Amino acid sequence: EVCLDLSFSMGLGDTICATPCLRKLYNAYGKKISVLTEHPDIFKKNPYVNELYYTGNCGKEVLKDKFDLLTSFHPNNPNSLGISLRHNQFDIRQFHAAGLGFQLLQEEMDMDYFPDEFIPIENLPEKFVVIHPVQTWASRTWKPENWILLTNLLNDSGIAVVSVG
Repeated sequence: EVCLDLSFSMGLGDTICATPCLRKLYNAYGKKISVLTEHPDIFKKNPYVNELYYTGNCGKEVLKDKFDLLTSFHPNNPNSLGISLRHNQFDIRQFHAAGLGFQLLQEEMDMDYFPDEFIPIENLPEKFVVIHPVQTWASRTWKPENWILLTNLLNDSGIAVVSVG
């Protein structure tokens, strides 16, 4: 059995960006994949998930006996074999994929969201844009007022916006 180890992906936005990889793994293995994550709520209703493991409750040592752990190369991961990817230079979805040894095709890049009935989001539109307005990397350095302006312009154009990060 396979378990996708996302335990080193601490950020909510970065974890959401791993969802295309989960879908690709599901298609490659032909079965649901277990996930070890800091943010299990993201994956609760995901049809590609077999079991969820929260990093705060479960150590990797326990899972190593049960699963083949697929671990992405990550700057915070001490098991990355010394490989350092310049993750601020390309799309974070491809960063997860590259760390797992594959590349996402353009048509595989959409992120998945399967809402839980207990999440207090009502009338979520079928299509929406996710914005991750942080200033941690050069590729994301933008004034807060620019994020607000972009969000307002998208909303005024009839495009729903979900902000994370």
